[in-house]
This record gives sequence, C-alpha cells and structure tokens, in this order.
Amino acid sequence: DCLMSVNLVFIIIWFYKGLPISFDNRRMMLLNGSLWVNHIGSYDSGTYMCYGINQVDSVNATIQVTVPNSQDSCDFETDACIWRDSVKDTDFFWAWQQGCTPSYSTGPCEDHTTGTQQGLYMYVEASWPRTEGDVAELQSEWLSTTNPKCEVSFFYHSFGDNVGKLEFQV
Repeated sequence: DCLMSVNLVFIIIWFYKGLPISFDNRRMMLLNGSLWVNHIGSYDSGTYMCYGINQVDSVNATIQVTVPNSQDSCDFETDACIWRDSVKDTDFFWAWQQGCTPSYSTGPCEDHTTGTQQGLYMYVEASWPRTEGDVAELQSEWLSTTNPKCEVSFFYHSFGDNVGKLEFQV
C-alpha cells in the first residue's frame, strides 16, 4: 500500500523495474493507494515501488514480489503460470475465465481439469466485435529444459461462426 496520512488531494505513482506502471492495461489497477494485479504470474516477480505526495506529506514504499515459476505443468487453476497475452494495445486479448463464456453458446461452461464451472481456463472472445484478421496471442516465457523429451499438450474448444484458426508455434 502507498497510503497518505492526511485525506487531501494526492498523487500516487507506482513503478515496476524502475518504470512507471500504466493503469490502462486491464491487469493492473490502483485502488485507494494499493496496487492490484489480476492473474499474477511469474513474469510479475520483481521490485515494485510507490511514491505518493500531497500538500503536507510524502511516502515511499518498496515491495519485493516473488512468484514461483512453474514450467513443468500449468492447469490455470491458480494463475496463468508462465503464460501472458502478448498483443499490446488491443481489445482482443486472452482472459482467465471461470464458468461459461460471455457470448451465448460459443464456449465451454467448465474447464477440462476439474470438469466443473468452478474450474479456470484461458479463453479469447472471438464473437462481435471481432473482425477477420484480428489476432490474440498467448505466449509463454522462454522455456529451457535438460530433458531430451519435451512435450506440450493442451485442450481447446472452438465453436461458432467464423472463429478463425488456432496456431501453435515453437
């Protein structure tokens, strides 16, 4: 938290890895001086700093965040693991979802891992206002392994008019 001692007009700036955080990315938001991060993953590890100032007071705070990196397995039940939406500045993005997808009769209502509506999964809304050529990318951190047999498996659901194609690149 980056809280001010007096209830006056104030400015609070949060920094990550020395750069100001933009709150227009839907994943991070500022609420009463606190930085909130939705769907935190290992890529969010690092040092966060805040600086707050008003007419009578100023405050600095530093927080070290460590999120374990799980390269071995990811079922999206606790977080997005090492995966992130890689397309910036777009309304077409991957989301962490629980229950039915928002558009009627286009997506699953439960995930593959638990088989229930309480399970979580990643999805992209391919219905309106999507247009042909829109791209949503889900990208992992760089993976390295000493295991000569490296395997990737996933389950997907694709239903609806003009949903496009799914590509997997290594």
